[in-house]
Amino acid sequence: MVKNYAEEFRADLQEFREITKKFYNKELTVAEYKGFSGGFGSYAQRGGECGMLRLRLCGGRITKDYLDFIVNSIDKYKIPRTHITTCQSIQLHDLSADTICSLIEEAWDHGIITRGGGGDFPRNVMATPLTGVAKNETFDITPYANAAADYLLGFIKTVKLPRKLKVCFSNTPDNFPHATFRDLGFVATAEGKFDVYSAGGLGLSPKMGVLVAKGAEPSHVLYYIKAMVNTFTSYGNYEHRGKARTRFMQDSLGPEGYVKAYQEKLADVFESESLDLTITPVAINKTGSGTLSNPRVIEQKQPGLYAVSYHPIGGNLSASTLRNLRDAMLQMDDVEIR
Repeated sequence: MVKNYAEEFRADLQEFREITKKFYNKELTVAEYKGFSGGFGSYAQRGGECGMLRLRLCGGRITKDYLDFIVNSIDKYKIPRTHITTCQSIQLHDLSADTICSLIEEAWDHGIITRGGGGDFPRNVMATPLTGVAKNETFDITPYANAAADYLLGFIKTVKLPRKLKVCFSNTPDNFPHATFRDLGFVATAEGKFDVYSAGGLGLSPKMGVLVAKGAEPSHVLYYIKAMVNTFTSYGNYEHRGKARTRFMQDSLGPEGYVKAYQEKLADVFESESLDLTITPVAINKTGSGTLSNPRVIEQKQPGLYAVSYHPIGGNLSASTLRNLRDAMLQMDDVEIR
């Protein structure tokens, strides 16, 4: 991360501990706790006897260090359930109050910030899993997704959003991670730029995002994010939570009206802010030898290197599977899970 958000948010943990212990001592209702704890990436599970913690993993990337931390935490706290989310996060389930309070700080110490993992905040930034290694990709979107994730954390304590905000990046027009129906989506084009989609989403009254910009310069990604935040806070519904997601602005403003409102905010941001990104792509110099052929094996654009696809049933990962993956990865150089 560019900024040390673990230190910036650390003072918040004392209040989190106090409120969490109050809830598990039955001094707060589930609704009262949910409104607070979600902002830290934690929710009580059904019955209110235990809870979960959601780890923010930009683009779903799990490095060897992250995986080692997760496996060691599962062993240390005897965590029985681990779940992969549709937004490329990992959730640890069936946690006691003491475990949640200890684990959240330990995660932050390892660079895994859970702040804003739930609640009305910018959520985990999503990206195409095989970005940087896919043979057909336009360009590697990883550094732009990382910059966006870092920038969005800065809004957690400074801006009150009507509801959550999800941002997604696709490395090809194929749009594997469905960037076109997120709150804000960046789809890489053949020209090495981004088409930008906004105010989409599933759930009640699902909508495809509307195209708000074509051929956006990758170095301008943060301008489009700030315009999204400003549009959402200006036109989002703060009165009715059921209609507070960004897609409902297509109803209140009309699709064309929404595009006009967004582009006005974008022009204001370009005029008043300096948010240009200077990205130096990190080349993958690793190569391999030999060939593999299997329905679950994907040939990378790097010669002799492959990715392996694994689909855990229901997104649920067993401790033994994670441990086996960790042990295998620790023997390899420059390898990660997405």
